[in-house]
Amino acid sequence: MTGHTQKDGDWHDELVLLSELSGVNKQLSNYVLRILDADAGRAPELPVEQEQALGKRLAELGANLQTRARHRMTDDAASPQVIEFDDQS
Repeated sequence: MTGHTQKDGDWHDELVLLSELSGVNKQLSNYVLRILDADAGRAPELPVEQEQALGKRLAELGANLQTRARHRMTDDAASPQVIEFDDQS
């Protein structure tokens, strides 16, 4: 998160969100592979309950990610960042 300062309490929330995103990323990868295997006849389809649970979790994390983005926009508006580029010419 270069250029973005965190309030002391925000680090924990950010780390929790990143951990949850990492976990759901693995679940989503497994889901895609399972669907492909089921389509090819190599595995049974995923139970509907598991598919619904994954969809619900994705929606929850999507909302959390949107909240994080809104907070970053508010923080960035309060303290504009200066971006410097190295002139390679």
